[in-house]
Amino acid sequence: MLVWKAHRSKVRALAFAPGGGALASIAGDSRFVWLWEAHTGKLLRKLTNPANGHAVRAVAFLPNGAHVAGLH
Repeated sequence: MLVWKAHRSKVRALAFAPGGGALASIAGDSRFVWLWEAHTGKLLRKLTNPANGHAVRAVAFLPNGAHVAGLH
């Protein structure tokens, strides 16, 4: 089991990509979605919400794993 400290705030949502290679997370009142390599805990990318600056409350991958959506 791999355990890592990734967020300073409470984690609000997690989503695994199909196949389990990536993990998306959101925390606190952040406007960001963090993408992690699931096997190592390495941060791959931090995505921002360019539309309106509202906090992200939910996250999901499309079934093909090519895109991730953060919802407010």
